[in-house]
Amino acid sequence: RVHGQMKHEFFDWINDQHLRLSLLLRQHGALLFRNVGITSAQDFSRLCQYFSDGKRDYVDGISPRTAIEGAEGVFTSTEYPARLDMALHNEMSYNITPPNKIAFFCETAPQPGTGQTPIASSAEILEKMNPDIRKKFTEKGVCYIVNSPSRGCGPGVCWQSMYGTESRSEVESLCRSINVKCEFQSDGSLRTIRVAPGTRKHPITQQEVWFNHAHLFHPTDLPKETQEALKQLYPSTESYPKYALFGDKSEINEEDLNSIRSVLKNSQIVFDWKRGDVLILDNYVMCHGRNAFDPATKPSRKILASLLK
Repeated sequence: RVHGQMKHEFFDWINDQHLRLSLLLRQHGALLFRNVGITSAQDFSRLCQYFSDGKRDYVDGISPRTAIEGAEGVFTSTEYPARLDMALHNEMSYNITPPNKIAFFCETAPQPGTGQTPIASSAEILEKMNPDIRKKFTEKGVCYIVNSPSRGCGPGVCWQSMYGTESRSEVESLCRSINVKCEFQSDGSLRTIRVAPGTRKHPITQQEVWFNHAHLFHPTDLPKETQEALKQLYPSTESYPKYALFGDKSEINEEDLNSIRSVLKNSQIVFDWKRGDVLILDNYVMCHGRNAFDPATKPSRKILASLLK
């Protein structure tokens, strides 16, 4: 069948079955659509509408992303350096209201064996976690510190892009509304400090799951040479581009973080992307990551994403 006919039939089927599929998504945490005629960001955006009460913006997001023109609520997946793996995480776990779902569309597939989006059950991760570590994160939560440069004044996502405004007063108002302490620094940068839970309960099923970004905000996630460079560049860990402590401001030790990373790594499910794939995740049931790839290989990996309410 030609793609146009396949796509038409697929959307007819989705229209009839999306409620049942939504229940399956909540139960299993992931749906993968393959060879269904989805070929563009616009098709992807249309499909996402069936699994959402609306698109969620990326305000307060820390990763660099680019919005896709002409496709509502669609942007590039993380532009984190391609040569590095990104560990499993639940999208925007540090935010007061994380997205309920996240969807991915493979516009250009990476080379087989690279650039995958591993996934894992957040409930299983919590179950496997060392009981002492689980207790600390459950009782203390996680304190996240982010230092965002002003536009054109340093590495990382500038605060103007992060909060979608050039107005400091609007940023301050928005931060107050999401329980984030914000401080503009003398160099024009913005420091935000917040405490979020280490685990959360699914908003519908109330199942408790592992749900935090501590392992990604902590500098031990970075290569050793980068860790040493940070020590030389910044006067204190509070000045790092991002940093994580326990909610009571005590340090998270490296041994615990490595144990967490080991559990995450040993829990993941990995598959190779195929062009046209759409993966929809319940953001509480399933976490996701990104495996490294070679950006010089052509055609280069291009995965689009959409956050769903």
